Amino acid sequence: MPDCQKSLSDTVRKARHRTKLSQAELAEKLRIGLRTVDNIENYRSNLTMEALYPLITTLHIDPATSFI
Repeated sequence: MPDCQKSLSDTVRKARHRTKLSQAELAEKLRIGLRTVDNIENYRSNLTMEALYPLITTLHIDPATSFI
């Protein structure tokens, strides 16, 4: 697994906790499946830009730091 994928997954999980959203609440906001959110946070997802952009904007993640 690429380091950038692990970093993004960790960043998403931390941001979701910071915003006090459950995985189910995040999935509902993004109109994606709960399993998709779980896969993202557990290093099992290859996100497209179409999925990545709503995710980072909803969680207020700075794209410049998402892959560090």
